[in-house]
Amino acid sequence: MEDIIEFIKNKNIIKYEIENNNLIICNLKNNKKIEVLKDVIKTKNNSYEEFIVSFATSHRHFEDGMKDIIEFIDEIMKDKILAIEFFFDNKDVIGGEITRDLYNNLSINNLVSYFGLKSDDILNFEYEIHSFSGEFDIKRSSVKSLYARK
Repeated sequence: MEDIIEFIKNKNIIKYEIENNNLIICNLKNNKKIEVLKDVIKTKNNSYEEFIVSFATSHRHFEDGMKDIIEFIDEIMKDKILAIEFFFDNKDVIGGEITRDLYNNLSINNLVSYFGLKSDDILNFEYEIHSFSGEFDIKRSSVKSLYARK
């Protein structure tokens, strides 16, 4: 975690704290948080560390490679990666991350292709998007509303 702290400590809109061996990175402008959770996984013959980086509705697991974790956090902080979540009947059904390129070309066809969903299914969903800066946030909207976008 020290490598991550070294990376973020001089960012002027960020504060961080360590709570129960987990790192919480907070954007001071909007209070959005990136959390880095450290877990030790024990098996019958071995144990290893796993890190989970979560932002908004999305998370990713890392078993090693602090460099990869820092790169992922940097991409979230620069809004290169955005969290997206789909809902059906007010329940979350699938989510993940999208790139800014996909965001800039957001369409039903692109989402179907990217997430491997069926058009008939996704048309019944609502979605929301979260960015670390807040600039690219989309409040919960019907996927059908993408027909009218642009």
